Amino acid sequence: MKSTSSKSRNVLILFLFFAVTVYFVNLKQNTILKACFPSKVWVHRVNTLEKKKLLFDKYEGLEVDVEFDEKINKFQVNHPPEKPIGLYLSDYLQQEIENKRFWIDFKNLNSSNAKKAKSRLQSIVNNHGYNKGDLIIESSNLKELNAFQDNFLTSYYLPGLNSLNKLDLQDSLSAVTDNLNSYDVHYISSSLSDYRIMKKNYNSNILCWALKENSINSLSGFKNGLSYLKEKCSALLDSRVHVLLLPEVIDEYER
Repeated sequence: MKSTSSKSRNVLILFLFFAVTVYFVNLKQNTILKACFPSKVWVHRVNTLEKKKLLFDKYEGLEVDVEFDEKINKFQVNHPPEKPIGLYLSDYLQQEIENKRFWIDFKNLNSSNAKKAKSRLQSIVNNHGYNKGDLIIESSNLKELNAFQDNFLTSYYLPGLNSLNKLDLQDSLSAVTDNLNSYDVHYISSSLSDYRIMKKNYNSNILCWALKENSINSLSGFKNGLSYLKEKCSALLDSRVHVLLLPEVIDEYER
């Protein structure tokens, strides 16, 4: 029979192995999730050609922010309040189109620019050979977004539901329901913190993003990290969730 000290040592070794494994999984959760769910994990805010080139072959989909400039009839690749850098969507999309998808966050879609923006976007995709399923157009303006429905995949950007008080949440949920009953859309989209609210209240397919920094240098941070990982996994395992945006995994690539 093994001695008591030998059994204790084996238990300690197993415990340490388990603890190190859990710590590593928590620390490298985005890297692991990308490896486990390659078709669902896309990368957030790829708004320069340099970043696109760096990450293009590492992810199946990229998210890019745009504003439509009516004066020059072009989409500026830009996330306000930052100033445009002179990069246009037509140039951004002209390279490497095979087996790649883009989530286009349309920041300033409105009634005055919708018709012109749709025509310009259609011209871009026709020139570069994209298919309908290659591009997801996202906006909080569902009425104007509906015009893009037949030619592109569309996503209705929802407000921060999780941050609302009970009364405001009910009002917001009702308003979203009315909009969804009035207009067609392929997806609804919001932060991972709104995932369970969206799942409970709507039957639509879902797009999410999880961008919170994961600091595990304290016990509470470690617990929060595991909770965050659990929520990401729940979303990724949900057949109604089609994309989860994550920050780029910096330590995988050369700078």
